[in-house]
Amino acid sequence: MASPSPLPSGSRDRLSELPDDVLGHVLSFLPTKPAGRAAALSRRWRHVFSSVNTVSFEEQASARADGWNTFYHDSHETKTYSAALLKDVWSALVCRRRCAGFHVPLRRFRIAFNSCHRWNRPHVDQWLSYVLRHSRKELHLDLSFRLGPTCAHRGHDDDRRRLTPGSWYQLPRGLFSCTAMRSLSLSYCALNLPAAINLPFLETLRLTGVTMEILGAASSG
Repeated sequence: MASPSPLPSGSRDRLSELPDDVLGHVLSFLPTKPAGRAAALSRRWRHVFSSVNTVSFEEQASARADGWNTFYHDSHETKTYSAALLKDVWSALVCRRRCAGFHVPLRRFRIAFNSCHRWNRPHVDQWLSYVLRHSRKELHLDLSFRLGPTCAHRGHDDDRRRLTPGSWYQLPRGLFSCTAMRSLSLSYCALNLPAAINLPFLETLRLTGVTMEILGAASSG
């Protein structure tokens, strides 16, 4: 992002005079990385990133394109987990905490994996635990564990392997008792549903290619 032009002599920076929560709300409409860069423009904006109420990252389809071009078995773990995406999400969460000096609730949390290998799952567990634990008035979750067409080609072995329900990420049950949840979008994951679901303020639900373990059958929406 280019540095801002200096203000004419005697002019006021009215944008920087806005409260942090207003500036954070404005920056929340940007992707997370540009929002972080904007918050670093000046000392006045240094702590604004903690007021950005959205963390959103999507793994690029080519991020691990060369990951399988190896003959070394011990490199399989490194080559199949989403290093760049994991680093970005952790950096955003930690930066918000450091800027504010305390845990600031998120309003929107969105992640999209190219494909979610088992090495990634402990990280997702920790992210969701953090987001749910510190949710307050309103929460919107958008979680996608596979990018690509909704319906895989039946003759493609690699697609069938990636879409085997037993290999999907299983959502934590605590997600289904989050009273702050307003919208929930889930793609290619397993729903290990509890006996009772408590989402009293849920307004929007989107399901794509999910498996509901409690029913033992696949369902897509």
